[in-house]
Amino acid sequence: MARLPRLFVLGTLLTAVCLSACSSLSFSGGSPAMVSPVTGDRFSPSLPTRVFTPSQAGVADYYLTDLPKEVLAGGGAGGDLSHATGTIVHVHLFTKPRAGSTPIATDATTAIIRVYVLTGGQAGLYGGGGFFSPSGSVDGKEAGGSTRSATLHLTQATKGFEDAIGPTEFSGSFHARRDDATCERLRLITQALEGAMEQVE
Repeated sequence: MARLPRLFVLGTLLTAVCLSACSSLSFSGGSPAMVSPVTGDRFSPSLPTRVFTPSQAGVADYYLTDLPKEVLAGGGAGGDLSHATGTIVHVHLFTKPRAGSTPIATDATTAIIRVYVLTGGQAGLYGGGGFFSPSGSVDGKEAGGSTRSATLHLTQATKGFEDAIGPTEFSGSFHARRDDATCERLRLITQALEGAMEQVE
C-alpha cells in the first residue's frame, strides 16, 4: 500500500513550530458524528483534544482531534504522520448567526466543515458546510457550538484511500478551550495533509 508521499516533512515542520508539549488540551463536550444518509453507517471518533482560536477571516476556527499529544507536540519522531491513524475536524465559522440578518435555518450555511481521516499511511478529506450555532464567546477561554446535518463529501484523498462512508451528514455539539498555539499546529498539519492529497472527481 502506498504511503503518504510528502508527510515525512511534517517531522521537521512540527519540530520547528512546536517547542512545548501539548498539555491540558482535553475538554469535554458532545460527540460529533458523520452519518451516511444512504446506509446509516456512522463514524464518531472521541476527539478528546478540542481547541479554538478567533479567526482573522471569520469568527472562529475550531479543531477537534484524537491524534496523540506527542504528534501535536512534534519533536523526535512525533511529527511524522506517514503511519498515523486518526481524525481531525476543522470547523471554520465565517459568520455568526443573528436573528433578522442571518438565515436561521438548518439549510443555511454559516460554517465550512472539514474532516481529515488518516488511516495507516492514507488520508482523505471530507469537506462541505452547514449551519453552525455557536455557544460562548470567542473572546473568552471556552466556546463551542452545534450543527445538524451539515453535508460533506470526499473532496481530496491519497490514491490508496478507501471511502467507506460516501456522501455524509455531520452533526453534533462540542465545547473547546482557547489555545492559539495548538490551533496553529493543527492548521499546519492540515495544510500539509492537503498538499499530500489529490482532488477527487
